[in-house]
Amino acid sequence: MSAKLRILSGKLGGEAYQLNYGDHLVVGRDDSCNIHLIENGVSRRHFAVEGKGHSFLLTDLGSANGTLVNGQPVQTKVLRDRDRVKVGPVEMLFESVPEAEAAPTRKLHPIDGGTASIKKRIEDEAVGKDLPRRTAPHFKRLEKMLSTLYRVGNVINAEHERERIFETVMDVVMNVLKADRGFLILYDADTDMVEPVVVRGEEEGGKLTLSRSILSECVTQGMSIISMDTLQDDRFKAGASIILQNIRSAMCVPLESKRRILGALYVDNLTTPGAFTEYDMEMLAAIGKQAGIAIERLKLIEDFERLFYGAIRTLVATIEAKDHYTKGHTERVTTYALQIADEMHFSPEETETLQLASLLHDVGKIGIPEKILKKPGKLTPGEYEIMKRHPAIGAEIVGNIDNIERVRRIVLEHHEKWDGTGYPAGLRGKEAVLGARVLAVADAYDAMTSTRSYRRNFSEDEVIKEFKRCAGFQFDRDVVRAFFRAYKKGKIVPPDVLSVEDILPKNDPAAG
Repeated sequence: MSAKLRILSGKLGGEAYQLNYGDHLVVGRDDSCNIHLIENGVSRRHFAVEGKGHSFLLTDLGSANGTLVNGQPVQTKVLRDRDRVKVGPVEMLFESVPEAEAAPTRKLHPIDGGTASIKKRIEDEAVGKDLPRRTAPHFKRLEKMLSTLYRVGNVINAEHERERIFETVMDVVMNVLKADRGFLILYDADTDMVEPVVVRGEEEGGKLTLSRSILSECVTQGMSIISMDTLQDDRFKAGASIILQNIRSAMCVPLESKRRILGALYVDNLTTPGAFTEYDMEMLAAIGKQAGIAIERLKLIEDFERLFYGAIRTLVATIEAKDHYTKGHTERVTTYALQIADEMHFSPEETETLQLASLLHDVGKIGIPEKILKKPGKLTPGEYEIMKRHPAIGAEIVGNIDNIERVRRIVLEHHEKWDGTGYPAGLRGKEAVLGARVLAVADAYDAMTSTRSYRRNFSEDEVIKEFKRCAGFQFDRDVVRAFFRAYKKGKIVPPDVLSVEDILPKNDPAAG
């Protein structure tokens, strides 16, 4: 024998739900309930029906307006064929159905008792496919899923660091699911090792207390798994995972890209059996796929950036090989520029732009004759005019790379001066972009402290005096201040006694 509960009125009017012995059905307004009613007068978890022995027992779950059976309020009652159950404005009919006559009705996922777990491989096109249709509650569930996935996609695609993606994913997961704990776990298929990288609700002592067999099945086979009641699930018994004595519901889905499984998302509830539904599993699996694709995409970007910067450094090394006096100049200038930028609180995007421009700032020297680059003495006025072409040549070369206009401008303008006497355009003050003004100071510092064939390097005192003299004329005074803050902190060279006030006193043009 089995039974079904037919909805006679309300938003779900006409729906029928099959009950089998051993099932535990919960009815209420909460969207985790097996029958989700949205009418006023229905409590979040209104009543439950459980198949015990050869009977179905109805139990009111402390509802505000009570549960009526045949017009009478009840706390518990064994249901009989044709009993009418009413909660708020919704009326239902309980019908006993012989197995041979059982018609196809909506199958309920057991919460307590019966099958203790569900596992399946969830494909992209399957997410939301099996959700019942046509009724307001089911549209509401689908809307919630799509809204959540849209939000997850937006936030994780806006992140540019793997660690931030991990944290953001777990923020969303813990917010939308009724989980006490959550883990984002990375998996290395080559070593068969797992590593928790984000843990929420961590137990005292920091132990990763979850079923190894469920986790292994998830990451090696790509299976999404719910254990609806760990006390009924063999994988959670003492022989398999003795430390899981306090967990009642658990769920684990793959963190995967199109190409491979990267790890898993695991959540559990420590008190409530049936805390998660198959709908929850589908949504968590979809989040896992979105996160996996975002992580894989970021890895490809990082690989491309490494290749890109490697090619740039190879080009720079080729140029510097023309003149052994400038060997290492580009890397040093890049380091100095980034330290100044840090003192000036550049954004990550501005810092990345400055780094690339610093590496490329002398690329235009590839168009300067070697006899000028390698000349052991000072350049003649004519040779100097030729040398002054390198920023424009460099900007033209960099301009062939798409989407780096800001880099091109820094390369073009890094020899402009605050008072307008620089080249190639004679820009004044802030007409030159800030990155170029930073690069000008870093470039000058390396020139002063490097030995040339025609002069020795500057001493520390001489460097200080030169920057004091030129701040506000050749260089942006704010950039000079930032340079000396970094200098004093030992980020550039370890100073003896140095303060920004000493270097830029009140009566100095750069003191403003």
